[in-house]
Amino acid sequence: WTAEIATDYSFFSINNGATLWERSDGSVGDECISFGVSGYVTQLPPHFEQHIAFVGRQGINSAYFAWGQMLQRRSNTTRLTLHEDILNRKITYWTDNGAYYCFCNRFNDNKPYDVPMYKTIKALQAYHHSLNLSIDMYHLDPFWHSHHPDGHCDGVTASNWSASAFHWPQGLGQEGFGNTSFQMLFMLLAGPNFKTDLPGGNVYEKLWSMESQDLGDIGMNSQVVSDESHAFWDDLFGKRIADSNLRALVTDTLHVWFLGFTSRINNTEAQEIWLDGYLGAASKYGLPVRIDQSLPSDHCASAAHNWRAIVSARCGGDMDGGNSWTQMASTGAFLASLNIRPIMDVLWTTSQQPGNTEHIQERLHIEHELIIAVLTTGPVGFGDMLGT
Repeated sequence: WTAEIATDYSFFSINNGATLWERSDGSVGDECISFGVSGYVTQLPPHFEQHIAFVGRQGINSAYFAWGQMLQRRSNTTRLTLHEDILNRKITYWTDNGAYYCFCNRFNDNKPYDVPMYKTIKALQAYHHSLNLSIDMYHLDPFWHSHHPDGHCDGVTASNWSASAFHWPQGLGQEGFGNTSFQMLFMLLAGPNFKTDLPGGNVYEKLWSMESQDLGDIGMNSQVVSDESHAFWDDLFGKRIADSNLRALVTDTLHVWFLGFTSRINNTEAQEIWLDGYLGAASKYGLPVRIDQSLPSDHCASAAHNWRAIVSARCGGDMDGGNSWTQMASTGAFLASLNIRPIMDVLWTTSQQPGNTEHIQERLHIEHELIIAVLTTGPVGFGDMLGT
């Protein structure tokens, strides 16, 4: 088998999904590969250039890795070393979808709202300590930034990326959690059409220039404009590192942050500038990043721009039902070729988690999943209930 991979590595965000395709009417020799700038882009800036690389090898894996090595050599790409990377170096505990304590779902489904999350994390820490299990980092789902008086969660959408007074009355820093490290989700900001009983929308609108989503869920989400991205994320991450023991990031729905905004898809560089502010700041601070939902262009851009904090990415969907391993040979190979570690998502150590709110009654092949997770050399994070 001969495998060939072609890529346009000039501007990954504008080229994703629209620059490379094959077509044939069935006739021998009629196959074509085409390149070009996305049709959404209406005007190219002066001196715009497009560079194409074409890599061929015997075998699919050989082609993948030759292509990835070419891209990384051209850009002098580096990634955080394991010594710098607490996310992949250590076993961690997750409260993401699929975990027993995915608190945003569990808490909102069990009224009254009377169980602040700090009590659960403290109980988990004590239990893990009793097992002589060294957990160096705890993942926090969106409840961490709830600023509702009763602590209920607006899902993944934030109005203020800072510690909830209800869930963390002593904060997430040294006073409340000593030397605990936290992995935090920074996903979507509330837009003008997002329904919440918090007054005033998201707090950043008063300090930064924001733009609202105008494609898809119009007005539901917003983000800082590209030109202010570097200053915004540098400021935000610096504060959470100082006051909340932020040590790693979860990045999700990157496809929405691009495809939901006309200003991003109609421009040759706006999305990459915005990402450079976001992922560049993570790299500056040495915060290892786990990417969940994204576009292939995001990972290619991480190599081209040397966002060294991008160290791992998820292969499958939320609430891993045991089928992510089937994607290791496709998505996993693509990620590995760029020196990004594939993820199996939340793991269990027993096949049943009674009372789990995440719609998974049983996972029959947990040993298989755990073995695959270890062999990927990516993050190993479990989300069991207390006592299991």
